[in-house]
Amino acid sequence: MSLPRSSYYYKGKEKKTTEASLVQRIEELVEEFSRYGYRRITAQLHREGIRVNHKKVLRILRERELLCKPKHRW
Repeated sequence: MSLPRSSYYYKGKEKKTTEASLVQRIEELVEEFSRYGYRRITAQLHREGIRVNHKKVLRILRERELLCKPKHRW
């Protein structure tokens, strides 16, 4: 095989999700799981193969006022 070693072992970069598609998916998850916070939303996105930082998810949820209200336990 006349192929350079670096080309043989090359792994392409993962496709990054666009901001708009990420926001759309987060909104769908919030509708489906209304009691999920940013940590659970981030975990769900990771399970679906979308690698995103928890801080970005929190920022998006805050900007769109999608954070769930904590339950008060009296």
